[in-house]
Formats: sequence, structure tokens, C-alpha cells
Amino acid sequence: LYLTLSFFIFSEWILHSWKSISLIKKIGFALLQIYLLIFILFLNSKAGILVMFLILVPYILIRIIQYKRYLLGLMLVLFSTFSIVYVWQKVPSISSRLSYFVQSLKTYDKNNKNALDSTGERILIWENAGRVVYKTSPWGAGTGDGKALLIEEYKKSGFDYGVQRGFNCHNQYLQILISVGFPGLALLLSILISLLYWGIRQKNTIIILFVTMVMLHFA
Repeated sequence: LYLTLSFFIFSEWILHSWKSISLIKKIGFALLQIYLLIFILFLNSKAGILVMFLILVPYILIRIIQYKRYLLGLMLVLFSTFSIVYVWQKVPSISSRLSYFVQSLKTYDKNNKNALDSTGERILIWENAGRVVYKTSPWGAGTGDGKALLIEEYKKSGFDYGVQRGFNCHNQYLQILISVGFPGLALLLSILISLLYWGIRQKNTIIILFVTMVMLHFA
């Protein structure tokens, strides 16, 4: 999240300073942006990589239209596509992790209660958390009791690995629902949506990007 936000803060600064900086600085800043992208990829976080590119693609398209730099925009899209394909093929730790993620979604078996891959674990956690939300709605279980109820649900469903590791919801929205119910979720969403609205009104791209990233990472 920090690195992705840094990338976009830097991108905004470059866009607004492009005409006033030398060619050498332009090349240097472009290389630093590439470095940040590579750094994010090598963190090997599925959520981080997914959120980065979910935001990066529309960001590039919007900036292309706004500045009418269609040739430069096309070059950026082609370069980004080439970079993604190259990294996917040449860096086994990244390609295998993302491929395994896709494969896990395709082959997920709801009857297997002890899937040890992170994707299968997360789906099982969400299923159990959903049942706890249903039982404790609309007010939630309280800030001190939600975790105990979730662990108890793991035991009932046979999710032994979840009991051993004591997993929380791995989803901030579900965690809020279990702890403080729909009023808590409404408050959280009102804060995020208000900040997003303020960013749009002020035409503050960084605020808009930041809130969007937070909302996606909360899921």
C-alpha cells in the first residue's frame, strides 16, 4: 500500500513538472518509477499486485485522455504490457504464485475444510465469517468477543487449520460487521466515502487514489 501510493505520488509530481525538468532528470525519474514497480512485484503480494494494476490501467487511460498524449500513452500501455508478460514468464516466484491463485479459484472444493493454500484458506475464512455475521447481526458481537465466535465457528465447520492459526477475518468489512455490526460498517463506509467525495470535489488525485487503494485492500 505504501509503495503503490508512493508510485502514484511520484507519477503526479512528474506529470506536473514534466515541462520544467531536463531530459536527464526525465530518464532518471522514469527509471525510478520502473524500480518502484519492480519492488512492488517482488514483494510477491497477490493483493498488492492486483490492486496496483487495477488502479494503474484506468489511471494511465484517464491521463492519456486528459493530456491528449496518445502516442506517449500508447507507448506506456505497450511498455507496461511487455513488462508484465516478461516478469510473469521470467520470475518463477511471481508467476507461480499468481498462477496458483488462479488455479486455486478454479479447483476450489468447498468440502475440503483444510486447504493449506492461502487462497483456499481465505475463502474458508470468509465462509465462516459470513455465518458469524448472520448470527450476530445487526449489532455485532462486541469488540472483545468476535474472534472467539469466529474460532468457535471454525471448530463447528471442521476448519482445524483455522483453529490452530487463530485466523481473523482477513477482510476489514467482515471484521467490522462481526465486532460492531452494521452501524460500525456504516460509520467506516461513511468515513471512506466522505473522504473520496472530498477528494473528487477538490480534484485531489492523491486523495482519490489513496482512498480507492484502502477500500480495495480492506476487502
